[in-house]
Amino acid sequence: MHISQLVFSLTFAATAVTAGPVDRRAAFTLQNGKDAQALNQKFQGLTASSPCTDGEQACVQGQFAQCVGSTFQLTPCAAPLQCFALPLDNKPGTRYATFPHTQPPITATRCCPIPCGR
Repeated sequence: MHISQLVFSLTFAATAVTAGPVDRRAAFTLQNGKDAQALNQKFQGLTASSPCTDGEQACVQGQFAQCVGSTFQLTPCAAPLQCFALPLDNKPGTRYATFPHTQPPITATRCCPIPCGR
């Protein structure tokens, strides 16, 4: 009886220790998805002539954009790719990447940055 209690206690302790990081990761992946969605919404309204701050990066009209001299300099993506903000899945934050569709799925929030209709 004493050994079974020890095994149960060790199993419970191991489960409690491993559950912590999963919960923290879920919290930041959800926020990353929301942040990527917000950026993609913002990008929809940007043009090459939109005001910007030097060094700022964005996706403008489906292209990579970097602000130089208060103007976005656009770098086209290879067809059929388009630039989007995507959530990081291993730490808090977002990244800019190309995606071969007009609306990449953002799985952390189980939806797309703009309504998919898929």
